[in-house]
Amino acid sequence: MGKLILFLYFLHNYALCISPYIVDDNLETIIKEQELYRGLKLDSLVGLRHEELFSEIREDKLGNVDDRFSIDNFYNSSVNFWFHIYSLHDRNTIVLHDKEDLSIVYETINFTELKNSNINSITQALIQNSMGLKRIKKYKIAFMTLAKGSCLTKICNRILDVLKKSNISLPTDIKKREIFFTERSFNIRIQTGQKDAIERGLLNYKRFELLFRNYINIFELPQEVLSTPFLESSFNTKAKSKVGASGPWQFMKFIGKKFMVINNERDDRLNPILSTISALHLMKQNFKILRQWDLAITAYNSGTKHLIRARKKFKSITFPLERYITEYDSDHIGFASKNFYASFLALTYTLANKTRLFPHLNLMPDERPIYVYIAKKSFHRKDFFKMQFEHKTLNNHLLLNKIYPVGTVVISSEDLNSQNYKKITPKALIRHYPKNYHQLL
Repeated sequence: MGKLILFLYFLHNYALCISPYIVDDNLETIIKEQELYRGLKLDSLVGLRHEELFSEIREDKLGNVDDRFSIDNFYNSSVNFWFHIYSLHDRNTIVLHDKEDLSIVYETINFTELKNSNINSITQALIQNSMGLKRIKKYKIAFMTLAKGSCLTKICNRILDVLKKSNISLPTDIKKREIFFTERSFNIRIQTGQKDAIERGLLNYKRFELLFRNYINIFELPQEVLSTPFLESSFNTKAKSKVGASGPWQFMKFIGKKFMVINNERDDRLNPILSTISALHLMKQNFKILRQWDLAITAYNSGTKHLIRARKKFKSITFPLERYITEYDSDHIGFASKNFYASFLALTYTLANKTRLFPHLNLMPDERPIYVYIAKKSFHRKDFFKMQFEHKTLNNHLLLNKIYPVGTVVISSEDLNSQNYKKITPKALIRHYPKNYHQLL
């Protein structure tokens, strides 16, 4: 049994590195043995009330969101989709949808019964992914059948009903009909809910919220920018992607090194404070270059290069992001890039209404102070962590148990000995990149 669990663990982690979906024929047997098919809600209509809630929150009558981040008609359906993903569906729910038109949602599948079973979490993930992939295959078969002619199966009827409700007219020409349904067979995609991840992120974030809002004010940036680390990692300070991005803001190493210290002994990307200051520097630079917040936010994900190229193509310094998404042709602009700003807006409105959407959480900001210091003397990481309970969590950028040199940045919620550590004011912090803080001695 131990070897089986180890194998499943390896398979789960390996599969996550190459695909969000997993194929394993043996899982069918596991599911049947646990008699879980009867409990799975394959035709869930969860979210109808949430649709009305989104419409109300989008109006923003209380002015919780800056007008610069209002939702226009082009983004409405995609923001609505992501709003449901972040505030309604958790990781036990998958949504089958069209990746080119997020208003087209074929169905949601709820795996709550699976969660409540006695199966371990690794096997649960394998079963959920396997069933999702098998459901996708059934849809693809239905699409191809519809492309060839009529189809009366339950899934075909569902597809036709969803398209009708989305006000999408079916081509009457036989050839165009074949192309229409064939394209949709390639467009179907699975999205897993993220509500529970956002909830965990909010609980992590409240320790830093007041400090970050202070930084935002000093940088003279809109508060909405702070939605970005939730989009990147659900504000998970330990997040690491398969392509090498790390920390709550998911900095890649080559970008992060422009602002922070990143080596085998210290990785500032993992520190919420140092990575946030670096990200705010980057955001401000993006805005200075692109002059629009929708473009600056998008550039955080895909860089400024293609947006600057789009300027030349459109022969205009400024242009709507909508035009960039629909007219700029590049293999580098994929699903994630096209949906980055819509996801950002969805999270912005979700976080602006967090007490309403997550009433069961205590989200009052932590009022304990947080200070940034520069070490005047060398110190051992182990000794520094012993000084205060929070030192370990506030200084996760210090990776090794070793002696760190003069000029090392450390974080504390209490006053440190001024003979050994120099406290840096927020305004001084913002005038420099974190990698240059040693110059403040």
